[in-house]
Amino acid sequence: MSESKEEIIERIKADLQSGRYFALGEMSARSHRGYEPCLSRRDWANVVEVVARMAKESDPLAQVASAVLRHLNLYGTPSQLEAAISAGALEAIKAQYDDVIARSGPEPPNSRFWKRPFSLDECIAIACWVQAALDTFNSGRGVPGRGWAHDEIAKSGGIRLPPETTS
Repeated sequence: MSESKEEIIERIKADLQSGRYFALGEMSARSHRGYEPCLSRRDWANVVEVVARMAKESDPLAQVASAVLRHLNLYGTPSQLEAAISAGALEAIKAQYDDVIARSGPEPPNSRFWKRPFSLDECIAIACWVQAALDTFNSGRGVPGRGWAHDEIAKSGGIRLPPETTS
């Protein structure tokens, strides 16, 4: 029995907010077997460029970008880079958004609001930026682009997504 469109969207929403979406992406990339040559510095730089553009979008996305950048290895293989990007996003989702700006203001609000889970809007934006980074060096193991479900979720929430990049 196949899932309906609404069931698929609800499953993806739940997977995004729980981090499962990014954990599955990391596991899929790590399961790749066989020889792969190292990435070129240009491929690595293209990923860094997309992650930097993500950081410019908002404070929550900047925290995710910071986590992703900590995982990137200049001399890794495409599979290792794919896994690193997903691992960084997962690390940020698990750590939650830390509202450093509100915390550092002249009269900081109640401390219980400093850390919070990423919103669904932020999670879908993270997933789409991760896909944009992966598309810069599309290794041929997946379909480029973010897919219809991401677009549907974003449209329903009025979320601005990164432009799709395909190599």
